[in-house]
Amino acid sequence: ICVQNNITGKPYTMPEAQRFKSYGVAISGSRSTSRSSDYKKEKGMQLVILAGGKGTRLGLTDIPKPMCPIAGKPLLERQIELAKTYGFDEIFILSGHLAHVISDYFGDGSRWGVKIHHIVEDKPLGTAGALKLIENKLAENFMVIYGDVVMDFDMQAMLAFANRMPAVATLLVHPNNHPYDSDLLQIEAGAG
Repeated sequence: ICVQNNITGKPYTMPEAQRFKSYGVAISGSRSTSRSSDYKKEKGMQLVILAGGKGTRLGLTDIPKPMCPIAGKPLLERQIELAKTYGFDEIFILSGHLAHVISDYFGDGSRWGVKIHHIVEDKPLGTAGALKLIENKLAENFMVIYGDVVMDFDMQAMLAFANRMPAVATLLVHPNNHPYDSDLLQIEAGAG
């Protein structure tokens, strides 16, 4: 597992077992030995947004969690705008609970200058199961984010970092001191 230092931008290995909160971001690495050295030149950069959250703890009843408004705009819309800023032009939104609220709001994505595909799960499949639904539609390199995570990071910097690493996938994580409400990644000493 390769981890990028937020401050220096350089990769490092954990000196001891640590727990990290996943931003829910992953990039599939090349399954061959050749990789594009410049992601900006790739056409059709793809983003997968896992948007199946119910928002139970938030008390949401009429909208799915990714549609929760933040400063007057749905979180999912903020993510799409961020992705567009960094050159993503094809977005797969995988949803289940109240999926029609998402598809009615975003439609085909033309309002945001992107192409949006809506995929609805009949039942929650988890990250791997959801990706399995669209595996034949994905390019060799793509990014996955969780639709209920507030984020603002340089997606191109992450793509460049992932491109330099000899790994199948790269995760963007941050240190976490509240494990009870988070998904955790535990990195063992010497891993990396």
